Amino acid sequence: MNLSFSRKQYNWMFITTNLTITLLGADFLKAQIMMVGIVEQQLITQPIPITPLPPTPAQEKSPLLQEFPKVFKDGLQQDLTKPAKHHIQHCIVTEDHPVHARFRRLTPEKLFHAKQAFEFMEQAGMCQKSSSPWVSTLLMAPKPDGTWQPCGNYQRLNIMTT
Repeated sequence: MNLSFSRKQYNWMFITTNLTITLLGADFLKAQIMMVGIVEQQLITQPIPITPLPPTPAQEKSPLLQEFPKVFKDGLQQDLTKPAKHHIQHCIVTEDHPVHARFRRLTPEKLFHAKQAFEFMEQAGMCQKSSSPWVSTLLMAPKPDGTWQPCGNYQRLNIMTT
């Protein structure tokens, strides 16, 4: 069957049905290098540039590491165990009462990884235990190696500081 849209002709083996709407299969879209723009509700026929992922450290050192070797040392994990050599204190000015998010339970696996990460950061001097009235939700994001990375959800705090 020949199909014409976007001023272009397409020849494709279509399966016809008694549906009142037209469906284009993923096989057709892939073969024609097209995708569906959900927001625009239209077919995107222009090639979309794909930015390749940067090489992993095993493949090649990043340009940043090459440009600033004194800042980024090999074996950075070992250097994190030393306390920082600065006296900088960061303050966020707010105009309301402290945000306090309710505690959400974590699965045993996520709780293990969260405790492990915070213990490492505390021993490295990157963080310390706090009794602040400001509490944000802890989220655990999956890492490529199957472990979990703790992340804070600061949406409510951001609303108060913008």
